[in-house]
Amino acid sequence: MCPRRLLRVAICAATLIALFAFPSFAQVNPTGTLTGTVLDPSGAAIAGADVQAVETATSVTLNGKSQTDGHFTIANVPPGTYKVTVTSPNFQTGVYTGVVVEVGKTYDLKATLQLGQVTSQVTV
Repeated sequence: MCPRRLLRVAICAATLIALFAFPSFAQVNPTGTLTGTVLDPSGAAIAGADVQAVETATSVTLNGKSQTDGHFTIANVPPGTYKVTVTSPNFQTGVYTGVVVEVGKTYDLKATLQLGQVTSQVTV
């Protein structure tokens, strides 16, 4: 292979590597995901429950809501330790402490709410 052609091939290869490598660095998201299911004592899904996650060191607050199947997802959660509060009418409030979210990982929380007054609170 002649030196000029070898140089062109090397330049093309370097260009392709740069085009495909650098955009992937920009897509790195240094967060995790908090997901889970909100259930009643019988194991039935609770739709429309409010889910609030508060990072204990910074007080960053993120919110979500359970879907018809009881499932909720809060994406792009900064890493840290969270206090998660789950509320729904006619159920006691569920409080879950020490929920640790790590970069690139998903924390799955099973929240079971007990029947009761809205003013009652259960801490787990």
